Amino acid sequence: MKIAAISIEKEDVKIIYAVKKGKSFNVIQSQKINGNELDNYLQKDKTKRYIIIYDFDEILQDIVNIPPAEDKYNHALIANEIRKQYPDIKEFSFVEFFIDNKIEGNKRYKEFAVFTIKHTEINKIINRFNEYGKIILSIYPASLLPLSLLPDIHEPYLCAFDIVNNKNTILVRHKSIFFSRQSQVLGISTATTDFDIQNLNMTINYCRQNLRINPQFILLFGAMSRDFYVQNFPLIPIASYNFSSFLKIDKELFDNNFFPITAIHYFLKRKYAPTKDKTRLHLNFLTKEYNHIIAFYNYFKYSSIAFIIISIILSLFIIKNLTSISEHKTSITLVRSQSAALQNVVTAITERMGAFDQKKKLLEFIKTHNTTPHVSDFLITLSDMETLLNGLIIDNISWETIKVDNDDETIAATTSSKIKITGSAKLLSLPVAQTAVETLEKTITAIQTVKDILTNFNLSSKAFSIEFIITNINPTENQTQ
Repeated sequence: MKIAAISIEKEDVKIIYAVKKGKSFNVIQSQKINGNELDNYLQKDKTKRYIIIYDFDEILQDIVNIPPAEDKYNHALIANEIRKQYPDIKEFSFVEFFIDNKIEGNKRYKEFAVFTIKHTEINKIINRFNEYGKIILSIYPASLLPLSLLPDIHEPYLCAFDIVNNKNTILVRHKSIFFSRQSQVLGISTATTDFDIQNLNMTINYCRQNLRINPQFILLFGAMSRDFYVQNFPLIPIASYNFSSFLKIDKELFDNNFFPITAIHYFLKRKYAPTKDKTRLHLNFLTKEYNHIIAFYNYFKYSSIAFIIISIILSLFIIKNLTSISEHKTSITLVRSQSAALQNVVTAITERMGAFDQKKKLLEFIKTHNTTPHVSDFLITLSDMETLLNGLIIDNISWETIKVDNDDETIAATTSSKIKITGSAKLLSLPVAQTAVETLEKTITAIQTVKDILTNFNLSSKAFSIEFIITNINPTENQTQ
């Protein structure tokens, strides 16, 4: 992952390129150009994304008090207070640092140190980079950025460093900046002089008298820690803080490019920090509107890439399966050509099933009673169903065993069967139906064991019924035969 940071320090522009390595990073290129050459550089440079460090001319500093609400409402409540205090500023970005919980009388409130920058100042930077199609990842004020490297100490202390032609002093406690003071460099020297010691002593007295805060020591870094030419010492202990050993970067490279290297360190620390730690120190002044635009840009960019990848995968899949598709197409054509023949087969099967349904009741009757001796002639007659039915449909054949008394009392009663055939001739015309029923009646009447036949035929519904009795052969006659 390649990262680029540009520090715009008045007439000078310092550029650092680094690559992430584990939890740290390595500087792979450093460059310093004149401020007038920045536009030409952006036009030629192929890098698309930058971290920006800028020495803003005007940063509004205020102490803001808000009601003791939940922490998630702090930012919104502070924004309302800024709008009240600066009604002419319509759009702005700010960072807040918690100072303490205060009580005045019966009123409780939270006290914050707030640093505000107008959007008009921020948009000048955004528009300059946007003109060359560059994307800004973060904008850090040079006066606040050193806080990201300072130690998290409970006791308050002062930190002094040089920014271009100015020297900046901040009051720090628990990674919170209480205030920031800036003074001009005397002559061209950025070293620490007696004049700077005098300014530091004035700042210490201001903290003690006005803020009721007693700084415990002073930390110097940058050129102020490297070059120290004084005859008088401040009111509190003073020490030099070497960040280069902390970041494991060459000291000369670090001192000459303090702001861009610090910005890269802070950016990566926040980017890969746990979610709960990302809210602890926020120094990015990019506007919400710009962040939303970049979010939409990234969304559409990566969506387009995903769409292209999916399209390529689908194209390869289609090409790979062209042979299989061709084979399936041939099979489908063959099936279609055989569909007519299959339809003929289905039609023939349907017709045969219809004919079988007409004879189904007869078959069931024959299967049930084929062991009954005295109906054998009738069953033989039923076996010739094609001739017998002539298009008639048998709905039901009922069977009932009865006893018939003989006129001669000396002969025992015989066991007979009463049979009733019901059906219809709905598939036939009326004349043909009548003829078929009469033919069936005559065929049954011709059976020797059948007597008392009774036939009914409904002309409107073409339903018919034939009732008759099949008598059993007398046991005496069987002996005679």
